Amino acid sequence: MTVIRIVEIINCLIIILFSISEFVKNYTHFEAETHRREDLVDNSFASLIAENRTEGYYTNDNLKSGLYKMGVNNFESCFFSYNIAKKELLCLWSKTIFISLLFIVIAVCRYDKLLIFVIQLSIPVVLLQQSIKHTLFVSRLKNVLCRYRTLFSTLKKNNNKKYDSEIIRDVLEYEATIAWVMCY
Repeated sequence: MTVIRIVEIINCLIIILFSISEFVKNYTHFEAETHRREDLVDNSFASLIAENRTEGYYTNDNLKSGLYKMGVNNFESCFFSYNIAKKELLCLWSKTIFISLLFIVIAVCRYDKLLIFVIQLSIPVVLLQQSIKHTLFVSRLKNVLCRYRTLFSTLKKNNNKKYDSEIIRDVLEYEATIAWVMCY
């Protein structure tokens, strides 16, 4: 067996393992998000939707149950999601650029088989797609977080029901953004 053949086999195994790990990550993330949404509703409205309630996840037990508390809970989730996602950006883009350049150099210098070349380019393309989507995710979270900051600054001064629709809009926007990012 030649060195080129061994590299081809290792390359295929890496691609298969990468695909499997992406599937496992997506499934685990979906399950965690389902539990988080149930906790959001339970903590906000003192309901019993979730099978197991999370203790200490939200830091506003002093608030009365209701829509306002849901908005505060979701604001808190948005704040942490944004800050975590923002910190992940540099690592994700660095990995994408490094792997992409590595695969392109190997493909151009070592292989002349079209099929292997296409397979090698698939991972950098997927990583590029993930990096772009994650960048958009951070941008969307930033927008929701800015709206929440403005909304809760206004509510501190003037707490009334006319802002309920804005709380619902921001809750839905955050949840839609989280659902959208699960697609990668």
